[in-house]
Amino acid sequence: MTNETLERDVADELRWDPKIASEGIAVSVDKGIVTLRGTVGSFRQKREAKRAERVYGVADVNNALDVRVLTAHRREDAELRGEVLHALVLDALVPMFSSVSSSLLWRGLLAIAIGIVSVAWPHITVGAFVILFAIYAFLAAGSDAARAFSSDRAGPVAGYLFLALLSFVAGLIALLWPGLTVLVLTIWIAAWAFVTGIMEIVLSFWQGETAGERAMWTLGGLVSIALGVVLALRPDIGALSLATVFGLFSIIAGLSALILSAQARRVGTIAGRLANSPA
Repeated sequence: MTNETLERDVADELRWDPKIASEGIAVSVDKGIVTLRGTVGSFRQKREAKRAERVYGVADVNNALDVRVLTAHRREDAELRGEVLHALVLDALVPMFSSVSSSLLWRGLLAIAIGIVSVAWPHITVGAFVILFAIYAFLAAGSDAARAFSSDRAGPVAGYLFLALLSFVAGLIALLWPGLTVLVLTIWIAAWAFVTGIMEIVLSFWQGETAGERAMWTLGGLVSIALGVVLALRPDIGALSLATVFGLFSIIAGLSALILSAQARRVGTIAGRLANSPA
């Protein structure tokens, strides 16, 4: 392919791209390397012009375009600063919501699986139930840690890290406690559920969630508190009832996590669209 042919193909590509005002762009080609010179009206157009590299035969693109904003399109520094900050926030929100959504999805699916096992086979041994509880606690710890690092304020970060630490320690002690009896395990789970339930409710308001998300996190916290109260009032319910009650709690918590995962994914999608939309 000759330089002249490739130059014509690149110019046609830029001309047919509705996002680029190609009238002010000069194209030159040397051994497959395309050089773009001239002026465009925005950095977005300059970035879009880089897509000339998708033309067959192009080895590389040297984008030497200058950006000259038209007087009619110029904005005050304060307004421009606000737009830049808005774009940066949206750009940071996309991976954040993706991470939270994934962690909640896995937490929800595995919590439901643990709940079904506990309800369907309530005659499992204390040792087997300890393993199920520990797995659930570790899942909760991982999910809360993900939420901690998705927050932009120190308060919620510390709160969710503390919540993750509580769940991790609860699961670890349950696994390492030698000769753990049903009574001690029931009291231990009751304390864990009560404290983490209160923390979830407090953090849902502290984090500044939307009304729907706050309602779901509050509902999950109330269910956790209810589990703690029931087990504290009847710590002698026995292994059979303990497995059934915890299984039902795990299923409800898992469904709540799935709903929150869908909400986080939807918000992340909206943030991505806003971040990539024309100014």
